[in-house]
Amino acid sequence: MKKFITILFITFFIVSCGPVYTPRDPAELAQEAGSYPYNYQTLVKQYLEDKLFDPYTAYYKFESPSVSNYKNYGAWVGKVMINAKNRMGGYTGYTSYWYIIVNGNVLGVTEYL
Repeated sequence: MKKFITILFITFFIVSCGPVYTPRDPAELAQEAGSYPYNYQTLVKQYLEDKLFDPYTAYYKFESPSVSNYKNYGAWVGKVMINAKNRMGGYTGYTSYWYIIVNGNVLGVTEYL
């Protein structure tokens, strides 16, 4: 019984030593992210020109970005749905992606955050 209690205590101690998530102030995140990117559609399309097979025939559906905590740093994060042609010339259907913008620069466009 003593052994069980000791193991339980040690396990509890190790688990409780982990980092504690504390939500950050939205005003502080917005300051880190920079001003609102009114040209977010143009920025994302320019970023994807090198990544898509045929970027000039792609269709986009944008959602406006909001300030968010991305990797513990303030960033403007929004959703874009892209329907682009593949190498066979056919459209693949809309796929959802997330775009991340900090200080007017696109950090990335990814399927998962």
